[in-house]
Amino acid sequence: MMRLQDMKILIFSLFISAVVGHGIYDDETHHKMTRKISKRMKMMSKSLENVVSMLDTLQSQKDQCEASVANMTKELQKLSDKIIDDNIGGVTSGPPHIDLTDEEDRSDGKPVRVDVTSAFDDCMKSLDLDVMPKENAYIWCLRLSLWQFNHNYSDEYEDDSDLEILQVSDNTRSKRSARFIRRRLAPRDMTQPPSGFRIRREYRTLTRAERRRFHDALNVLYEDGTIDCFSRVHRNAIRSSGAHGGVAFLPWHRAFLALFEEALRQVDTRVFIPYWDSSIDDNMEAGPALSVMWDNEHLGPGNGVVNSGPFAGWVTPQSPLRREIARGTGSLIRQSRIDTAMLLCRLGDFTRRWENAHNGVHRWVGGTMARSFAASDPVFYMHHAFVDYQWEKFREHQINDCDIDPAFDYPPTSDENHDAEQPMDGMRFLINRDGIADYWTTNWYNYEDTPTCDTNCGDTPDMFCDPIKDLCTGEIRFDLNNGGRKKRQARQTPPPSDLLNQSNTSSVDCRNKKNLYAQSCYSLPRPRTEEEYADSILRGEIVPPREIEMIEARIQMEIIEFEKTPPDSEPIFFQAPPDDRSDCRTMETCVRDLVFAVIRGFKVTGKGYSGF
Repeated sequence: MMRLQDMKILIFSLFISAVVGHGIYDDETHHKMTRKISKRMKMMSKSLENVVSMLDTLQSQKDQCEASVANMTKELQKLSDKIIDDNIGGVTSGPPHIDLTDEEDRSDGKPVRVDVTSAFDDCMKSLDLDVMPKENAYIWCLRLSLWQFNHNYSDEYEDDSDLEILQVSDNTRSKRSARFIRRRLAPRDMTQPPSGFRIRREYRTLTRAERRRFHDALNVLYEDGTIDCFSRVHRNAIRSSGAHGGVAFLPWHRAFLALFEEALRQVDTRVFIPYWDSSIDDNMEAGPALSVMWDNEHLGPGNGVVNSGPFAGWVTPQSPLRREIARGTGSLIRQSRIDTAMLLCRLGDFTRRWENAHNGVHRWVGGTMARSFAASDPVFYMHHAFVDYQWEKFREHQINDCDIDPAFDYPPTSDENHDAEQPMDGMRFLINRDGIADYWTTNWYNYEDTPTCDTNCGDTPDMFCDPIKDLCTGEIRFDLNNGGRKKRQARQTPPPSDLLNQSNTSSVDCRNKKNLYAQSCYSLPRPRTEEEYADSILRGEIVPPREIEMIEARIQMEIIEFEKTPPDSEPIFFQAPPDDRSDCRTMETCVRDLVFAVIRGFKVTGKGYSGF
């Protein structure tokens, strides 16, 4: 930095040079100008000294402020740690208890005191804090505890009613939506997608590289808040009844899905939304709970908090991402339902049946998928892609068999939320009628047909052809050929033909017999049917195959982990119609279902398993 004295000399030299350059320098001028310059120099020197002093003062104040903020941060951290320790380590056993301040005391802005005992403690113990951020775990467990005290609490989320997806040409930007919108996804010309045309395929036909790219793109959208935004937009639409329970159901979700797919393709243009054909899992004689879809190479665990797989540690605005597959609630889409729906000709009739079938899958997956933030789970988009795929097949049926142009078949309705001219909730640049336009599947996307036995079920190891049903069937997520066959010479499970319909012999002591139904043993009644034979294996009365023991142990672990997880803090949103039948093939019965299918001679895996 230039010293003050040097500045004085510089200014004086410049002035003298200017004067000399103009030829007006003499003795008298010299004395006069010297006095003036000296006076001005003193004034400038004093001003500069004042500026330097002010800068020194500001720097000192800045240092003091930073030190003060650092001390306050340390104190707040200590207080936060103490609160957390008190809530986690200091709770006592007993029923959940929450003591809330009276309602009138909240109006003055005073904090509400919440004393949480075992509800919060049990919740925290059930979570894997190595996967889930601690802050998210604290918030969810507190919300859960409050919900157990007052079920209305779960509905008290911040108001996102003005949150919406925006067009590139839309200059409006609400204060609240600005927190979530990261990119303007809807093009100015909605008939043309910015990222080009794509073909959607069944999820299990993707190569490992394609599946990994899809998962990676989803994680990018999760990290930047885009999935959170879409989830909230969908939640608002179902709460306002503009996206469900009426004829706008299919058109609204078609546009919603296309824009989400556009967000994915802004991350990676090679990505598309694959559809999940849940009828392939419904075809499994071993039960859909065993499907490969719920392993860590695919969608991650199907029971409890999603702590592993490609979406491990995801949280929603409501809770950690969680699932409750095959709990006896809801059902997957059955092939018979598809066949029946395809006999109709009008979109209004098709929509009523198809939305009910769609609701069953939400309920069967359970957890997040069954509640208002369903669009926080990637399964949501894959399920709705299949719903949309079957709608497109129905539109082809309308053209070919019913002589109806589907682009002009928007059903009449008395519900103004579903009226053809009503702007779509969360996408006000579209009206409901736009969802049945042809440009979606001619310009934006279309579908590769779902795999069939004629196409060798997509040539994928994730499904195989059931020769009895002549339908593609989902592969199970356990290896039946990895049960220790080399060590099984001394514990062969007798085939059903050796036991069924044979008479028992004289009574002997059977306590040391590995096979309680041996010819010399009369301790138990011999199984007479295939069902009784399966039950005898599971009860241990017949030596079970090692592979069945292994699967049963794994399933029991999953059930235990699920039961340790606290319940959701919101009721199920997707309700079943009165005549709906839930799938009785549950997690608790899936091992029996597998054993029974093997006994009856069904093909339960495409990996060359020969049975007991």
